[in-house]
Amino acid sequence: MSFWKLARNGLSEIQPAKPAQGKIECWHKIMKNSILIENYYKSVDLEDQIGKFITYGNHHHESLDNVTPTDVYFRRDKQIQEPQENIKRHEIHKRCLHYHAQAA
Repeated sequence: MSFWKLARNGLSEIQPAKPAQGKIECWHKIMKNSILIENYYKSVDLEDQIGKFITYGNHHHESLDNVTPTDVYFRRDKQIQEPQENIKRHEIHKRCLHYHAQAA
């Protein structure tokens, strides 16, 4: 079965097996399920909810290795991930020591 989308140069075929399109289709599904639960009688209300969803997704949802898409865009991801990795290594080391103490 073939699906079509409207692109800049006219209609083009959507290929669901493509990874980038799969991510976009998943994002659209999540947006549809979270926004369109309610009935909006004015297009301004719907546009406002879509804007809030996009703002939340870009600035608050930590979907990319525990950083937000905004952090990745502004290249703050390494600054955020480095302390997290240090904490993770420290906790793993502490757990190993605790495990070996229990086993002895």
